[in-house]
Amino acid sequence: MASQMPRSLAAHNTPGPFWGGAPASAPAPAPTPTPPPPPAPKTQQPLRLDPSLKRLHDELVAQKADPSILKDWTTEKRKDGPNRGDRVYYVDPTGKAHRSAPAARRAILQTGPVTPPKKRKTQDKDRSQLVKWKLSGCTVAVTPAPPRTEANEAELALEGKVFEDEGIRWRVDEVYFDEDVKALCASYYDFDARGFVPPDDEDASEVTPLEELRTFAAWVSDPRVLTGSELQSAIKREDDRLDARRAARVAWDCIDALAARRLRRQPCMKELPVCAIGDTQRCGELMERHGVVVFRNVLSKDEIKTSEAKFWDWAETASPGLKRSDPKTHADLGKMGWGDTGIVAKQGIAQSPFMWGVRCAQGVRKAWATVLDSNELSVSFDGAGAWLNPHIHGEGVATRGKWYHIDQFYGKTPHRKGFQGLVTLYEADHDTGSFVCLPGSHRDYERNCRGRNPLGNFVRMSGKKDADYCAYRAVQVAPLSAGDLVVWDSRVVHCSAGFDAKSDPANLLKLRNVAEQPPLARLVAYVACARKDAVSDTVREKRREAVLKGYGGNAFSSHDASTLRRAETPAGYRVPDESSPVWDLI
Repeated sequence: MASQMPRSLAAHNTPGPFWGGAPASAPAPAPTPTPPPPPAPKTQQPLRLDPSLKRLHDELVAQKADPSILKDWTTEKRKDGPNRGDRVYYVDPTGKAHRSAPAARRAILQTGPVTPPKKRKTQDKDRSQLVKWKLSGCTVAVTPAPPRTEANEAELALEGKVFEDEGIRWRVDEVYFDEDVKALCASYYDFDARGFVPPDDEDASEVTPLEELRTFAAWVSDPRVLTGSELQSAIKREDDRLDARRAARVAWDCIDALAARRLRRQPCMKELPVCAIGDTQRCGELMERHGVVVFRNVLSKDEIKTSEAKFWDWAETASPGLKRSDPKTHADLGKMGWGDTGIVAKQGIAQSPFMWGVRCAQGVRKAWATVLDSNELSVSFDGAGAWLNPHIHGEGVATRGKWYHIDQFYGKTPHRKGFQGLVTLYEADHDTGSFVCLPGSHRDYERNCRGRNPLGNFVRMSGKKDADYCAYRAVQVAPLSAGDLVVWDSRVVHCSAGFDAKSDPANLLKLRNVAEQPPLARLVAYVACARKDAVSDTVREKRREAVLKGYGGNAFSSHDASTLRRAETPAGYRVPDESSPVWDLI
């Protein structure tokens, strides 16, 4: 059998000295190779960009970035994975490649070293060279430069110039930085209709960012003021434009008001005007802007628990048949005030240990000292608010809402009479209901009282147009935590929202962190204060008499003796000791 020769040796099995054959002749010189023709230029295929890098790339293009940056985008081939094909990445001037959008963004903006994103190797062994990047905490968007807030000389020189747009000549009235638009803007008016006299009506002015204005404005040199029939036509054209604008505003206002009226309940305030105790400046600013201020946790947990027990002590004393452990007897609470609104003001609650315990709490006094900028306080002899839980007592006990009112009348008291307030002992949210107000309505005080027939110093917002006005602006001051204090300007339109009997019962259990439905949905103590130096000696004596005999008043009883409500001394009433802190607040 012939032996098999290895292929590597067979390749060299030719006559030569090694095999004993004739010597090989010298090889002929190889011809000079012809240089290959230059390759045809390849047509660049459209790039298949990674989504994140594509967004960054497009943003740079949109922001008219330096072309020297854009040309450094490079492609690479990917032969596997879901993104196989051409990918784009950025090469910085030092030659370093950045294959993730955050890395490219940092390199372009030169934001300095940043903690690199964590790497996680893929589980596929055949793709062990690939690395998946977890872009945690990295943003793709390019942060724009902050807008200029001051116009330069060239931009200010546009004031007074006239330009034409769509057949109408406009005159630039002012160049300024608009806080809402966050850009330099130009306000301009119809030059054809008004000439060189700017309008007083804001509706007659247009506002456009300067950058946008430059794209369509055709500047006019030596503009001619219209006269005669041309002027009358221009004036009519402007009047028609203003009428259309005002009609559109009214239509949208009506739509918003109708939507608000259809709401079954008032929405919660988007951002509560919370103030820290002692910050008198912020308190004044919030009160001026909103007419309402919230102080957090003026009562401690122990004070809340003690106050709740004192309330039930008073209720069981005022109504002998009422038992805190028997919900069937709790309907008697409605007989000691106004059951349809939840207000409790009878049977000596104004001078009860429950109310005085809340009034004398240090957190309450410090918060009111912040409002009045004085530690010398005179407290009101107000009552409480107790709302039964419909999940226990049935939907019939749900209090009504939307009884909007003002506790003073412009014809009798044109200025603010004082401040009002309440301390909530339970958490309050959209379902439980809370204090409701129209933020900023104290600035409409005179208009809201115009043409009214007040009930004493009480104005009910029950006119034909009041429903839209209140529904459009009313909000619940919520959510509130147990122990929070709400203070409002007495000129603010307000009311309270009743408990939502259609809400999920589990929501209240979660809110109050209890296992069983509580008997009361809400419990508040109405507490208002005035500066002691605003109280005359005569009023102070009458207030002292009210404490001795056990009767109270309204929110203004802190400084107005006419608001005290004389009544018989409640059975079992005990006058506070002379050493009690009660007398410091008389």
